[in-house]
Amino acid sequence: MFATAFVPNLRARAIRNDFAVYYVSALELRRGIDPYATDFAHLARQTGLEIKDVLRSTEPPTFLLLFEPLTHFPPRTAFWIWQTINFAALAGALILMLGPASGLSSPLAWSLAAFAFIYPPILSHFWFGQSKLPLLLMLVVMTKLMRRRFDRTAGLILAFAGLVRIYPFAIGGYFLLERRWRPLAWMGVGAAVGAIATIAIVGPANCLSFVRGLSYLTTEQWSSKSGDNAPLAFAIRFLQESGLARNGVSGLAQHVLLATIDIVLLSLTVRATLLRPVDHDGDLRLFSLWVVTAIMLPPVSWDYDMTLVLLPFACMAVAASSGTASWRSIAMAISSYALIGAWRFSEIGNAQNVTGLAENTLNETASLALLAAYFAAYWLVTDNAEPTPIRFHNLAAAAWRRIFAASPTPVA
Repeated sequence: MFATAFVPNLRARAIRNDFAVYYVSALELRRGIDPYATDFAHLARQTGLEIKDVLRSTEPPTFLLLFEPLTHFPPRTAFWIWQTINFAALAGALILMLGPASGLSSPLAWSLAAFAFIYPPILSHFWFGQSKLPLLLMLVVMTKLMRRRFDRTAGLILAFAGLVRIYPFAIGGYFLLERRWRPLAWMGVGAAVGAIATIAIVGPANCLSFVRGLSYLTTEQWSSKSGDNAPLAFAIRFLQESGLARNGVSGLAQHVLLATIDIVLLSLTVRATLLRPVDHDGDLRLFSLWVVTAIMLPPVSWDYDMTLVLLPFACMAVAASSGTASWRSIAMAISSYALIGAWRFSEIGNAQNVTGLAENTLNETASLALLAAYFAAYWLVTDNAEPTPIRFHNLAAAAWRRIFAASPTPVA
């Protein structure tokens, strides 16, 4: 019933963000124009697309190269092809996560699939014509391959995911601390070959322009929007709303703040990894934690990026059904789902001027939802681990011993 009202409304989105930005960026690349340094508003108007205040691309060159074939179709035709790819990716990921191999009962699996389809980030993903559902499918396929020890293929898929979206490369830390050298090595090989191929086809100038343009993601244009639920944006808005940074946060301060946040996040994730014996992640709850960590590390993140949270949610459901998930991890997962729903359906995310304590608190529920998802995944790992004291000031030394240990033994 929900879909009968939602899907027809997607027709109007064929010429708008974010699909429109993908289309114009790839079209410029196809025509030999640098999409990272050129204001493509004029080309967007010529093509009949509405891109609002986005003036240049921040998408990785490999992604635009793969998207380029769709620019041979009119925008509306390309839009529906793209949405079909997204739908197939979502359906495939849900079948792999919740199907018979998961051990979940059929009524529970169908119920969870229904909750997944009306998960607000999924709705946002289709509304904006986003690109994270194919990435979700890649990560889910990786989990199946790793269980069967197809390490080479898993590493190559992670390399491809990293070339398309960059931040999945952070998941390489999981392979490193789990001493799984084969997938880590093949990730490196795949990334090197893919990068060389992209540079050869797209051109070194465009690739360098993409790297230089990444600083565009730390501008106040993004952090001032409530839809940006990255920890960096959340921290910047908190500093501004509390009066600690009335005149804004300088570029240098933003970079220092981002580095501090990322160090704290990685420290927590590394600590959780060290609490479990090497290569004892058969249920892949630790892998799920690294997935959520990868989402939170970039300077910009939106509600549709939380589509990847469906992977740790599925791990949570399997663990809960077998009685191996703690109550607080389950409660955090439910809270995350409820918070992002409150943010999306309250329409607070579309408000231009937000005032008052209650309104500002509701305005940040998207950021709190992402934070809750992280702690749900974190406690799913740590509450099931042996109580091993690891102090944060010894974390680097413990990680070093773990990586370079003569044999894969638990960290003492």
